[in-house]
Amino acid sequence: MAPNLKDLIAHQDFGETFYLVDSDYSTTGWTQADGTGALDLWQERNPNRVFYTPGGTTTVAGATDAAALQAAQDAMVSLRGDILYFCPGTYTPATAIVMNKSDARWMGSKRRRGQSASIVAGVDLCFGPTAAADNVEIAHLRLVPLTAGIMFARATAGADGWWLHDFTYDARGITASTGTIFMKDTGACLATTFEDFLMRTNTAIGPFYQVAASSIGGIMQNWIHMHTANTLVTSLYETISGGAGATGMVIGPGHVQIGGGGVVTNLGAQIDMTANGTNATLRNITTSVAGATTALGWEAATGVAGEGDIVNSWVATVAGGAGRAALVGTT
Repeated sequence: MAPNLKDLIAHQDFGETFYLVDSDYSTTGWTQADGTGALDLWQERNPNRVFYTPGGTTTVAGATDAAALQAAQDAMVSLRGDILYFCPGTYTPATAIVMNKSDARWMGSKRRRGQSASIVAGVDLCFGPTAAADNVEIAHLRLVPLTAGIMFARATAGADGWWLHDFTYDARGITASTGTIFMKDTGACLATTFEDFLMRTNTAIGPFYQVAASSIGGIMQNWIHMHTANTLVTSLYETISGGAGATGMVIGPGHVQIGGGGVVTNLGAQIDMTANGTNATLRNITTSVAGATTALGWEAATGVAGEGDIVNSWVATVAGGAGRAALVGTT
């Protein structure tokens, strides 16, 4: 029978498990060239459960990584909590993937760091959720953006309740471009949670999460951002034209570690928001001394100070120094 990967992924009930196999990667014991691996036999007994990418000797599910991934996603059923398990390897879809299943869960092996499965965006707007793709969970994966590309492009309102956790956003070595963005909302999406993640950067890219719609109630907590070269202007959160109605965003706890001569100018930036109350709060955030100033908090050139709060957030001191400096903004 297939490996009992469910216990490795989560300790809760869910629907069917579907497997995406990187045929370029050694999966000895799971899949074999002669079709006698555990997953191969599982596929024989339960068709449309195992999807092979090109590169190996096993019959593929599609002519490209994107085709195999789309086929696997399409086989899932909404509302069951189906899992798409990414076997160890690297998946590089060069055609946009349509995400249209509710309660879908995309996962690698259950490990918070050193994830063994990587998804590398091979095209701009790589993952395009429809309104049906609510309550999506993405976890235990290494996620790599494309230069000047948006990795997750939520263009339709209704892709609510997303939960992304225990992942690494690895943008090291990406050619500098502020158009490089992990997730962008141009449709209003509610209650998105990012937590327990590691963000690695060393070039001047765009924000992790950019909002150009009235997305409400987001959370970004328990993260570490490691920036090791060059100047990054806005690292985590930004509202732009179309996003004046976004509100209720909470960022933190988290830590920014800057080294190698790198600079992070702002954690967040907002346009002039519709409601001049608190639209977003930075809370319980710390940062290393080098590459940061007390103005690291909010940048809001066209807004007002009250639109972004900062509470209990500090720049560290050099070892042996006295006191610490509170983060402020540049509003």
